[in-house]
Amino acid sequence: NKFVNRKAAPNQIEAQKFINRIVQEIQDHKIYYWSIIYRNEMIRSICLWNISVENESAEVGYDLASKFQKKGFMQEAMQAILRFGFDQLGLKLIEAFTHHENQSSFSMLRKNKFKLATGKVDPDNQNNLIFFLFNPSI
Repeated sequence: NKFVNRKAAPNQIEAQKFINRIVQEIQDHKIYYWSIIYRNEMIRSICLWNISVENESAEVGYDLASKFQKKGFMQEAMQAILRFGFDQLGLKLIEAFTHHENQSSFSMLRKNKFKLATGKVDPDNQNNLIFFLFNPSI
């Protein structure tokens, strides 16, 4: 995905380390991770991570194989993860970081009532814009 600033694992050992770290973070409830499956094919994923118990907040991360974009898959997944984060985890705030050129991501976030956090900068990736959504039940 040209909009995600993440390098592929250079070898199988590093890939396994990444998988092991994610599995441990899932077990420790530091990340909630779902694969998006269509016709027995994993077409990518969505997660809640960077969870702050103190701030009752998290970041949503997502990616989708290009041939499945603009078909409603991520919209459906986003609605489910927002309900989970707000209703099950009791989060007050969910943020999304997306590349400043990713118009499809902007559109999907706005459709889900996310707002642009003007003036807030991603210290890890200057190409990202930050969107936020407060729990509508609060």
